[in-house]
Amino acid sequence: MNSVLQRILGGVAALLALSAAGGASAQSTWNLGGSSCGAGYGQTYSTITCTGASTSETATMTAWGTSSAGSNFAAGMLANWDPSGFGAYVGADAGSPYHAFDSMAPAGSTEAMLIAFGPVKVSLSSIAVGWYSGDADFSVLRWDGAGTPPSMTGLGTAGLVAAGWTLVGSQDIEAGGANLNNVNTAGSGLDAYQSTINLGNQVSSYWLITTYFGATAGNLDKGNDAFKILNFSANVCSTGQYSGGNGGNGGTCSTGVPEPGSLALTGLALFGLYSTRRRLLAR
Repeated sequence: MNSVLQRILGGVAALLALSAAGGASAQSTWNLGGSSCGAGYGQTYSTITCTGASTSETATMTAWGTSSAGSNFAAGMLANWDPSGFGAYVGADAGSPYHAFDSMAPAGSTEAMLIAFGPVKVSLSSIAVGWYSGDADFSVLRWDGAGTPPSMTGLGTAGLVAAGWTLVGSQDIEAGGANLNNVNTAGSGLDAYQSTINLGNQVSSYWLITTYFGATAGNLDKGNDAFKILNFSANVCSTGQYSGGNGGNGGTCSTGVPEPGSLALTGLALFGLYSTRRRLLAR
C-alpha cells in the first residue's frame, strides 16, 4: 500500500478511537456546607439551585416531609447550617434537632431532599453527612418513571415506588463510626460521615434522599434519625451520552456515542482519504 495512504488510514483510525473513547461522564461534588451553596448559616430556602464543583451541571433541591407515620408529603424548607450542611423542616418543625432531616417529630415521620439535576442525567456516587443526632439511617431513591416526577404533595411513602421511584438502597451511615474520618469538603477541620452504600451506575435526572422509613433490619430502624447533608457527588453524563428516555427513565452512561465535534473531524478525515485515493488511482 502506498505510504501516504497508510499514514492517512492511521490518522483516521486515531480519530475514530478518540471519538469513541471520549469521556462519557465527569465526576462532580455539590458542597452544601459553608457559603458555596446559599448564603451561609441560618439561611432558609423553599428551593435552591447550586452548581457542581467540577462541572456546569446544576442541582435544584427542595425539601419534603410527612407530619406523622403514614401521612402524605408536604413541601418543606431547606436550611443551611454551616459547616454541617443542609437540614430541613416542615411546617413549624424548626427547633433543634428538628431543623435537620429527621424522623423524630413525631416519631415515624419522614423528611426528604429531592434533587433535580440538569440539563442531563447523573449517577449519584456518594453522600456525606456533616452532623447527626440519635441515629442517621437514610434511603436513596432514583426516579425511573416517564418524564418528570409528579409533585410529592399528597403522596405517601408507600406510594413512591408505585409513582415511579426506585429504591436504590438504605444505610445506617454512622453505624459504629464505620464511615467516619472522611475529608469534610466544607473546608473546616470537622470530619464527615460518608455513605458506603452501593448506588450503582444507573442514571436519572432526579434523586431522592430520605430519612429511613422501611422495616427494621440490622442497624436500620426508623423514628430516631436526624442528620444534615453535607455534600453529594455524582458522575455527570455528557450531553447525549446516556441510554434511557428523557426526564427520569434510568439508564447508563454510554461510551460509544461520539461527540458532534469528533464526528465532524472524522468526516473531514474520511473526505481527505477519499480525495487522496482518487489522486493515487489517477496516476
